[in-house]
Amino acid sequence: MSAPGDWVVTGNPTEEELAALVVAVLVVAARGADAAPGPVATWEDRWGEPASLLRRPLPQG
Repeated sequence: MSAPGDWVVTGNPTEEELAALVVAVLVVAARGADAAPGPVATWEDRWGEPASLLRRPLPQG
């Protein structure tokens, strides 16, 4: 296992190394875009719904 900072390399990358880096970044970005959660409705978003006028059972506790 490498220590933090061991993977940082300085210098001039070749075209192949740079292309591999770009592909790796694009793959990670594409995976993140697929897993993005949708908007979460808050109480303020639902306050005017007709269902809010109905009674609900109280939780046991």
